[in-house]
Amino acid sequence: MFDNPEVLLIIGLLMSTALAVLFAENVGIINIGIEGQLVAGIFGYTVLGFLTKDAGWNDDYLKVLRFVLSVICAWICVILATSLFGFFVIELRMDQILVGIAFNIIFTALATFGVYTLGNGDPFNGGPANEFVEFRSSFPLVLFAIFLLFVSLPLIYNFFFKTKPGIRIRAIGKNANAVKITGINLNYYRYLSLFLATFFVTLAAIFFIQYQSLFNGSARGYGYLGLAILLLSNRRLMLILFFSSFFAFLYQIANQLAVTNFDWEWLNDNKNSFTELLLSFNFIIPLFVMIGYGAIKRYRLNSIRAQKQKPKTPLRPNHQKN
Repeated sequence: MFDNPEVLLIIGLLMSTALAVLFAENVGIINIGIEGQLVAGIFGYTVLGFLTKDAGWNDDYLKVLRFVLSVICAWICVILATSLFGFFVIELRMDQILVGIAFNIIFTALATFGVYTLGNGDPFNGGPANEFVEFRSSFPLVLFAIFLLFVSLPLIYNFFFKTKPGIRIRAIGKNANAVKITGINLNYYRYLSLFLATFFVTLAAIFFIQYQSLFNGSARGYGYLGLAILLLSNRRLMLILFFSSFFAFLYQIANQLAVTNFDWEWLNDNKNSFTELLLSFNFIIPLFVMIGYGAIKRYRLNSIRAQKQKPKTPLRPNHQKN
């Protein structure tokens, strides 16, 4: 499976998405809107290359410039989408789940409209920016990109457990009221955490377009899958790596199954059905994980409310000795 970079691209895509959700989760924000933010990043990455495809930038340094500009454009789009999400959730204190789902629908619709309007009914491809970084045909570059992502894991750990901002972010996620009493600005650290997450969303957008090559306005559920990976890992970095690799291998097995010819004729006739079944696991599992996460959270809230409403038994007076 490692004779091509596809499995590493999927690992990088899922890891980046899960790490982006991790930053929001540590300040108590359930970033359901990660799918819409990923769509915004992919659109920003591809639209610049699409609009400049006939500009005649053929020199090597211009190709480098186009790639850098595409990444910056993707990052700006992610920042705008994340800031808008943060405004509704942090400032207006709206329901995180409803805001996230609404953002996913709206950004997917806007990106689809933009893609098929600008492309005259055709989806965007990777754009001229891919002429500089051809991940699919240059395996060492993929390996280098994944290496940088792996290096970020100990840096993230040190940030959350060794630095003052990281410790405060984790404290806000555990007990925001206790942190607020100390005079710490909660909204500042919430916005800081969402801002740091934009770097990983941008990286995920780059991995997505290098793996899929085409963009039709949808992130194909990778954002939801990244959220499910975070919930499965219980915010542990090594488990994020493990589950990202697990789902990436499922994708790779399904892709290999679709192009493999078997000696058994019945298996050849039905291999497309098995491929779709394997791919569906990547969406069925996140669905049940989110349902289970919501059920557990609701159970804990009900338990806390029951404890608060439970009448306290009066203390018995001490018996005096004769």
